[in-house]
Amino acid sequence: WSAVGRLTLDGGQGFCTASLIAPDIVLTAAHCLYDEQTGAQYPIKDFEFQAGWRNGRAEAFRKVKSILSHPTYHFERATSVEKVSHDIAVVMLDKPIQSQNIQPFVVTSLPHRGAGVLVVSYARRLKDTLFSQSLCKVKAEQNEILLLTCDVGYGASGAPVFVISEGVAKIVSLISAMTWIEDEKISLGVSLEDALSEFANLVRHRERSEEHTSELQSQPDIV
Repeated sequence: WSAVGRLTLDGGQGFCTASLIAPDIVLTAAHCLYDEQTGAQYPIKDFEFQAGWRNGRAEAFRKVKSILSHPTYHFERATSVEKVSHDIAVVMLDKPIQSQNIQPFVVTSLPHRGAGVLVVSYARRLKDTLFSQSLCKVKAEQNEILLLTCDVGYGASGAPVFVISEGVAKIVSLISAMTWIEDEKISLGVSLEDALSEFANLVRHRERSEEHTSELQSQPDIV
């Protein structure tokens, strides 16, 4: 699980769980990026990704270059349902993590109801040790939200939800929140497939805009 790590804030004062999906891209929950009191996003310079964090040490440290929350995610305005269904962010690292021991995870399609899944996360009570949740199940899927029987704690926000196929762990969701339904503790996961497609479109749009701006700046002034 070396590609699962902690996304820490301000020297470890706070953290969420995050996972590597490309050598320089980390996946986590969008609400982890915001100050709960003010609703403002924390400065990018205050974040650090600590891959494979165990017993006070990480297999790799990286600072953050940029962050993209889901295009329709608004921390201060969203209802609880909207927050969960769009509670996803991609974090671009300042340098790729290139190690044989830290391989990015593949994102795959949602499992069916009743399927077995695994949540791997950190929690406040176990912040220095990766906590592997025992196998749990998909209870239901509605409004792009997975209802899971997994028992998660604080600090698990952004944690990857895996299916294990032929011995390979693939990400199908990430943890956004937890709630109680009829005296049963339920964790809420975000549907990733459509969200990641929207991110890809957003990134391509930004790249085209930056290229256009660069072309305009390179043109000589006409006097």
